Amino acid sequence: GAGGGGGGAATLPRSPEELRNWLSAYTEDGQVYYYHRHTRAVRWEKPDVDVARQMEARVAAAREEVQQRQERRVREIAEEEDRRRIEGEQRDSLQRRAEHRVKAWAA
Repeated sequence: GAGGGGGGAATLPRSPEELRNWLSAYTEDGQVYYYHRHTRAVRWEKPDVDVARQMEARVAAAREEVQQRQERRVREIAEEEDRRRIEGEQRDSLQRRAEHRVKAWAA
């Protein structure tokens, strides 16, 4: 089971929606405990709805923050790739012009 115990299978609580991510499990000696499926927070007592609601709000905010950071990083990478492509094109253009001028001077 969770937390290294050899207990039984976890079950979903039959409780309000806020408690859907809290699972029950058992220690090796049969004592029930509860853990949050995403955060892995562990409690000996089933959290009340208010505590569960607060935790779900924190989890949702953290997920949103991660998603925003990922989207920002994807944009930064795309901008960096565009910048490098443009610099490469400019460098190639300068190289071609320089080669053309050298050929014109040599002729």
